Amino acid sequence: MGVIIIKTHDHLSFYKYCTADTLKKILASKRFRWNAPVNFNDPFDHLTQISLTDNPLELKEYYLEECKKFIFDKEEPNILYPNEYSNALSLLRANANNLSQDEILKELAEGFDEGLENVKNDLAKVNAEWEKAIRTARIFCVSEAPQNFLMWAHYADSHSGAMLELKCIEELDTPLCAASKVEYKKQMPKLGSYKEILRSSLGLIPQPTNKQLYHDLAYVKSDVWSYEKEWRCITYREKEGLYSDFNFFPEEIASIYLGCRMKEKDKEEILQLIHSGFSHSEVFEMMVDTSEYKINPKKTEEKH
Repeated sequence: MGVIIIKTHDHLSFYKYCTADTLKKILASKRFRWNAPVNFNDPFDHLTQISLTDNPLELKEYYLEECKKFIFDKEEPNILYPNEYSNALSLLRANANNLSQDEILKELAEGFDEGLENVKNDLAKVNAEWEKAIRTARIFCVSEAPQNFLMWAHYADSHSGAMLELKCIEELDTPLCAASKVEYKKQMPKLGSYKEILRSSLGLIPQPTNKQLYHDLAYVKSDVWSYEKEWRCITYREKEGLYSDFNFFPEEIASIYLGCRMKEKDKEEILQLIHSGFSHSEVFEMMVDTSEYKINPKKTEEKH
């Protein structure tokens, strides 16, 4: 893809499950499709609306109490991350003996609604930016799990498709060398809470960063998907459409496993395509084990 890639993990290969028709297209075009996340089967993947985790209407009392402690407590606030707002409050604190506590708190209360509106407007901008990003994102998904029953069922058309073993080839700078692992969690990623934003404005904790949030949205999924053991390559393309087809090196396909339910016609067509451009790839047919819940690879006797 024209970019020098540094290998970021120790995996030698990953696995791609696909339907028979998709495999034919891959072999014929020597291209993989990288999709925008809006095409994915999980509506929570790259969630399109980023939210905060608590109710802003309950914050006013908390906000005023925190500001009161900051300005008037005997104990100095522990300002670890000073900013423009915390500097202004520090100036008020330095002159606290000459100020009316009631008047200061009244002014802060009057400014609370405006500040909250600013936070909401900023959040709207973040959501607009993210909405654009997920339409220009191009993602290639693979698994570290070979011969996974559920992956065969869900992504290889109930075992009538195939599984590819894809090599990470450093000397060719292949994208999979820089794949990142997906994390599986019970809670979905959030920008944070209004309380966290308040505490960051007081300089008590770091300000939340969009960069970390965007990373979590791209690489965190619900733990119900943990069986996939997914890894991802992500790039961005400023173009129309919701996918891009990128060339790959034939050497990346080390092995091809044909599903135990693949139709004979599909098998014949796929073997012809392998013969015409992928004769280096090992080809296996999956066989159902009659004594255990297993599917076993058998090297094809077809001379391709």
